[in-house]
Amino acid sequence: MTTTRLLLRRLALAGAISVCGLPLLAAEDPHAGHVHDAAAAPEPPAGGWTHMVHGYAFLVVNEQGGPSGDRDFESVNHLMVSFGHALWGGEVSLLGTFSLEPVTVPPEGSPLLFQRGETYQGVLLIDRQHAHDMFMELAVAWDRALSKSVSFRAYVAPVGEAPVGPTAYTHRLSASAIPSAPLSHHNLDSTHLTADVISAGFTFGMVTIEAGVFHGSEPGENRFDIDGGPLDSYSGRVTVKPVDGLSLQVSAARREQPEALEEGNQTRQTISLMYEKQRPDGALAATIAWGFMLA
Repeated sequence: MTTTRLLLRRLALAGAISVCGLPLLAAEDPHAGHVHDAAAAPEPPAGGWTHMVHGYAFLVVNEQGGPSGDRDFESVNHLMVSFGHALWGGEVSLLGTFSLEPVTVPPEGSPLLFQRGETYQGVLLIDRQHAHDMFMELAVAWDRALSKSVSFRAYVAPVGEAPVGPTAYTHRLSASAIPSAPLSHHNLDSTHLTADVISAGFTFGMVTIEAGVFHGSEPGENRFDIDGGPLDSYSGRVTVKPVDGLSLQVSAARREQPEALEEGNQTRQTISLMYEKQRPDGALAATIAWGFMLA
């Protein structure tokens, strides 16, 4: 059998019904790459707390062909909440992201041919996409405008997003109609779920510079707990927004022993170009991204 015929046999079929509000642009979503969106430090609310609640749920019939494939009925889902209040001349934000995927996605993961990453029962997941943890983000952020063109953001999270990579696919408008994780997820934006994150960023006009420290290990197999550990890893990111809707980021991270079954540290390097623009009849969004892992 030729290589072409083998690949054709491995084609995947997925049908999905989505339940969600209107997708948000990354610039409007407090959870979407929140650290590198320090560019628009908000005006502190006049009084009391502001809040936002949004989310989505896909009901998916997922069939992946070939000897490594499988078929499942599952739900991919997220609930995101945020609260804001004036503090010290800026705004403090309480951010939470939650998922029921530990009970709506099979424990061995969702069928996804060519995907690779994390474990189930001590075995590396191959051709499977693991479920997200129930607690994906529990974070506190503080934004303050220092002048008309300079702003500052600090971010602390027992579980949250490290400042590396493009806006995570779960918040990317260009991926909002696709229920499955991209095959590039573990090379680009898997750090959107990271333990013990401390980061800060300054924005100077169109340029944002960030750095952070965090615990480098990938989440464990228990999807209901909050993993933690020493601050043994670090990352940095530079984001440029030359025009409205266009964002270019370059970033790198040094991760200490990220994989449970593979010895050694990793250096992740990423670069991406993202465009998002609201239109009268919807939105236009596209992302081009490259990620590379070094030992």
